[in-house]
Amino acid sequence: MSVCAISLSAMLIRQGFILLEAEQVVDRFDKQMEAKAHSELKASHQRADEELLAEFAAFQDIDGVATRLLDLRATLLGNSGDDDRFSSGLVGLLDRVPTSGKAWMELAKFRWRQGAPLERTLEALEMSKVTAPHEARIIESRVLFSSVIWEFLPLDGKRSVVSQLIELNGRIDERIRRRLAIVLGTKPEATREAIVNDLRVRGAAGSAWVRAIGLGL
Repeated sequence: MSVCAISLSAMLIRQGFILLEAEQVVDRFDKQMEAKAHSELKASHQRADEELLAEFAAFQDIDGVATRLLDLRATLLGNSGDDDRFSSGLVGLLDRVPTSGKAWMELAKFRWRQGAPLERTLEALEMSKVTAPHEARIIESRVLFSSVIWEFLPLDGKRSVVSQLIELNGRIDERIRRRLAIVLGTKPEATREAIVNDLRVRGAAGSAWVRAIGLGL
């Protein structure tokens, strides 16, 4: 094995550990926020944001996907509750890192909430797929959001959602899985049948993962 290949492997392994540590930081503070959700909401939110952003500072000089994750999380927390700042924060992040699939995903959700033209929402959603086609944590967010707006998706967009469901194959956060099952459970029977039929054609309709989100036969 060449020296370059060894160096590249070492760098990728290091970035993997960095991303894992970053995700653990995010998850820890998510749980902290949930625990404090019913008491001193505003004050606890501010303290958690400050502590989380302080931990993020340790990663600010590291290149790669972990930095993009942290940069986005800081943007979301720092601008929560202020739509104008939230929007400008996301746009600013995408100016700096146009390959951030998570940022495109958050922009799609933001545009939908704000009632932007549908094509603008779908544009950001597609860019999320283009820039992060195989990252499980982004796919699960994309599938959940796409399921919510299923009736507004073009045909190729619906087929893409089914493809991503199959690709996830159970690699999903339990909280997201529960929410996805609820969303799919509220869809009209015709919609659920269409999804199941597409899964059946692809040989995935009877998988344990599909049953876990309430779509099994």
